[in-house]
Amino acid sequence: ILHVIAIAEARASAAHVEVVKRILRDVDKRGKGAKPVLAVLTKANTLGSPQEWPPELYPAKADEIKSYVHTLVEGVGGGQDPKPITADSPFLGCRISGESHYKYALPVNVREDRWNVETLVSVIDQNLPFQSQLQFYQALRRKQQLQRISSAFINRFAFLAGLVGASPIPVADILVLAPLQMLMIAVIGGLSCQELSMNTAASYLTGSGATIAGGFAAREVFRALLKVIPIAGDALAGTIAGAATYALGKSAEAFFFAGEVRKPEEFKDEY
Repeated sequence: ILHVIAIAEARASAAHVEVVKRILRDVDKRGKGAKPVLAVLTKANTLGSPQEWPPELYPAKADEIKSYVHTLVEGVGGGQDPKPITADSPFLGCRISGESHYKYALPVNVREDRWNVETLVSVIDQNLPFQSQLQFYQALRRKQQLQRISSAFINRFAFLAGLVGASPIPVADILVLAPLQMLMIAVIGGLSCQELSMNTAASYLTGSGATIAGGFAAREVFRALLKVIPIAGDALAGTIAGAATYALGKSAEAFFFAGEVRKPEEFKDEY
């Protein structure tokens, strides 16, 4: 839960805090469990002289912001010893200890000059489960973080494809690999803030051109023929399946995240 309040009201926030506590009690009665609260103090630049900004350049402004943050922390029952989120910049916010539902208090500015918003984003990220992190970054359209998650998924899919490809049954594993790779492409498209669907995966194949899809099919046939070679053929087939899946994933990643059409073959050396 985000409790957003103008920083100037921090010293008269008792009524605001009481409303949040009533909400928390109601949530608990509904069996939803305890919910952490992040206090977000907005309009930090309005304290004192607006010309003295950012606080990193004005120690007096930084101390004033820190004082208002600590006042709110005391008002929510956070104890007398709040721990700064950033040790060398305590005015950027603090962690709240004790039994209070409030876990953090952070000052921000979001109008003319976006200040300390990245700290807030980081704190929210750290307190969300993995599934919600994906939704969070999709909502923010933070493609850099989403692409990092996408790369991790590609590695996982490539590993699974290698296991499938090394199975000793010729041709039949293609029936498993193709859906697996299409699912991977759909996940990558979904992480890039498009709809997570097979239509999204199909848009990559269409946008990349038939030559990529045709080359992929030819490699699968060649990989299946390798299995005629006992033992070593299975290992080679698994390696080719993993490499082809990885390259396909990186090609799809370039397509969805950067709008670039790059052939899977360009990524074979990475694998």
